[in-house]
Amino acid sequence: MKRKIKNLFYSILIDGVGMLTYLIPGWGEIGDIIWSPISTALIYKLYDNLPLAIIGGIEEASPGGDFIPTATIAWINQYLIK
Repeated sequence: MKRKIKNLFYSILIDGVGMLTYLIPGWGEIGDIIWSPISTALIYKLYDNLPLAIIGGIEEASPGGDFIPTATIAWINQYLIK
């Protein structure tokens, strides 16, 4: 149970950092390019799910895709659907 809650916290944090890149004008897309591989690696490390990790990386690198909480969706897939 502790791991489940900890992973939810990390997932929300990963998604939040991805969304924060838009707070600094002009740096949004640059921040996304930097954050995309980091987010991908973190999602994979947390959930050992390569397809979702790749989707998360693509979502972070795509213009305007930051509103999709991919890490949290991975958590839902791991703990609520499986």
